Amino acid sequence: MRIARKLIAALLVLAMLLSAAALAETYVKFTNNARGYKKAGSGKTDVVIKKGSVSCAEDGLGRKWTKVYVDEENELWFRTKNLKKTKSDETKIMYYAGGSGRSTYDDDEGVHRYKTGKKYVYATGKCNIRKSPGLDGKSLGTLKKGAKLRYLGRRAVDDRGVHWYKVKTANGKKGWVSEAFTKLK
Repeated sequence: MRIARKLIAALLVLAMLLSAAALAETYVKFTNNARGYKKAGSGKTDVVIKKGSVSCAEDGLGRKWTKVYVDEENELWFRTKNLKKTKSDETKIMYYAGGSGRSTYDDDEGVHRYKTGKKYVYATGKCNIRKSPGLDGKSLGTLKKGAKLRYLGRRAVDDRGVHWYKVKTANGKKGWVSEAFTKLK
């Protein structure tokens, strides 16, 4: 009876370890440009991940579809045929969002290099320029509607999901402005 209990206990421990391993994150590399979906097979988005990007898939590779972390706000589904497992844990995502630009994950602060053909950010209303992206960033001043700022190729997302652009004013001051009150042109 003791041997049977020990065997059952050992099997339970083994089952727990195997289930934990199955849920562990798997790093994946995109073998082709791939379009993201909100659900497996439906809800097509404008997000296209570039070939060579590396990210994390929560449950490993699926049979036909795999859920991949694109960034802080997007977990999208991709066809598994466009992915392969990789040992690299350095997440580098390059994507096109709505065909308007390319973003590469840059650091743990949620800042992305965001390249577009656009060079300027224009204020569409009165807005603050802030030292850091988000409402908790210290205000460096207020912009009037129509103000033109040099776009510095960086974008961030705050905890509310609002996008911020890194900019430089005519007098050389660098800061962040909310996408809600500006337009990239």
